[in-house]
Order: sequence, then structure tokens, then C-alpha cells
Amino acid sequence: EHRLYLPMFGFALAFVGGLSALISNGRWLRNILTTICVILSLMTFARNRIWRDEVTLWEDTVKKSPRKARALDNLGASYGELGYADTAIRYIEQAIQADPKYARAYFNLGAAYKNKKDWPRAIEAFKKAIELPPPDSSSYQYLGEVYLSTEEYDKAIECFQKSIEMRPARDRYNNLAYAYFQKQDYDTALTHYFKTIEMDPRFSDGFYNIGLTYQKKKDPIKAIEYFLHAVLLNPSNPDFFNALGSAYSDIERYEEAIGYLQRAVEINPKDVEAYYHLGVALHKSGRREEALAVAAKIEALGNPEALRQLNEVLSVPAPQPA
Repeated sequence: EHRLYLPMFGFALAFVGGLSALISNGRWLRNILTTICVILSLMTFARNRIWRDEVTLWEDTVKKSPRKARALDNLGASYGELGYADTAIRYIEQAIQADPKYARAYFNLGAAYKNKKDWPRAIEAFKKAIELPPPDSSSYQYLGEVYLSTEEYDKAIECFQKSIEMRPARDRYNNLAYAYFQKQDYDTALTHYFKTIEMDPRFSDGFYNIGLTYQKKKDPIKAIEYFLHAVLLNPSNPDFFNALGSAYSDIERYEEAIGYLQRAVEINPKDVEAYYHLGVALHKSGRREEALAVAAKIEALGNPEALRQLNEVLSVPAPQPA
């Protein structure tokens, strides 16, 4: 539309010039020009409302072209991004009816079902998107994420590997590593987690995930090294402090553990896991009264399982310092 602005400006000048020649009364000319300005302003306002957001834009397009698959699909995808999965599905299915070979519509349909956690329908839609041209790495990526949710890790790995072959990306390596982590293949998981921080040295979650993997490998020293990197990159994430505190507890450096765990619950006062680790560290460092206060906090947060586990720890006498 912006291409019309300059031609319209010339037309407006010619129009005004013609009016000036025809109308000698200046008052009439001012009234006519004022009316024209008001009409143009109203038209501009109406058009701006249409372009205000994606949903409004595509609703306007669908009204004008109700059988256009791309418009229906984009309208559905816009609703999906706003969290209206059922409305998204309705429009995307209309897009597929209009063009059964429109691959992008099947991808967006899969995404909508994924948001609803309707895994079978999501899998079916993503597989259909993969079958149709053009090849789309995102369909493999999203299908892999669904397989993670259904705990079909080998299928997830296959999908993530295919998506990486088509378009390598940090988050795809991260998902691939997580699938291997869930299979307890920690060495392979580390290989791919290291790839994430190679691609993005400021990816704090990558350092955190490496630390978690070293914890699973019973190597708390290496875990601490990577948790410290994560904390330095993102000092507002309570999970990083919780993990760091638990790793220091693993090597019986309880005072350091307590400091990091206290920071975790300062950031997130509802972090039950961090409170549990804090209670354990306090108990093992001989600070029983403080540990009991933490147990009361867990009880107030309404997590009976975490409270039961901490009480089991508190029932055992703390080791005496050497």
C-alpha cells in the first residue's frame, strides 16, 4: 500500500489545483478540503485497525477470500499463538479442506494438538507435514518433542537428528542431548550438550544441563564447575543455585551448600526442592533447629511427600564433625 502514497500525493495536488481554479470562494474550498481530509483519515483509521494484529489481519483476509488455504491456516496459527487451540484447529482444518496438500497447515495443526497435549493427533499431523513437500526441519523438531512427551526416546532421537541434518541449531542439539539423558546414555548426552555451549557460549541452560549430567555420572566436582558457569551467566535462576547447593552437599561442603540453597529460596520462596536440600544440608551441618524450621516451611507449602522425605533425614542423628 505504501507504493501508492507518492502517486496519490500528486493526484491530490492536481485535484486541489483544479478545485482552486473552479472555486473562487475560499470558504467553499476550505470546507471541501476539510471534508476530504476527514474521509481520508477515517479510511486510514479503518485500515490501521485491520493491520493492528495478526488475528485481525487474517480475519479480514479470510472474509475476502474464505476459501484461501494460506489465509485460513495463518488465521488458525495466529489463534494458536494466543493459546486458543480449539479455534486454531477449526480454521486450520478448513485450510486443509481447501488445499489437502498444504504442508504448512498440517504442521500448524500438529502444533495446535501439541499445545492441547493430544499426542496421537499431533503425531499424525506432523507425520503428514513431513510427507508433503517442501521439506521442513521444524516438523521433525516438533515431532521429536512430542515423542519426548510420550517417552519414546529412540523415535525422538531419530527426529532430532533429522532436524539437525536439515538445519543445525542450538536448541535442537539440546533436545537431542536431553533424549539421550533420559535414556541414561550420559556420555552421548554430554557430547550434544557441549555442542550447545559451543554454538552459544552464553547459553546458561547448556552449562546447567552439563552439570546435571555430571551429577548423574557421580562426578560432583565437574558438576559444580558447570553449575558455577550457569550461575554466572544467569544469577536470577533459582534452579541453578539449587543444583549448585545440592552438588556441594554431595561433597559434604555444607556451609557452601547452605549459602547457595538459601539464595535459591530467596529467588523462589515456593521452591520445595530447594527447601528440601536446604533442610538436609542444615541437618548434616548440625543446625537442627534451622532444619526443623525448613520442614515447617515445606509443610506450609503443602507438599507432604517432600516433608516426609525430609523428616526421614531428620530422624537420623546428624554426623558429628571430625
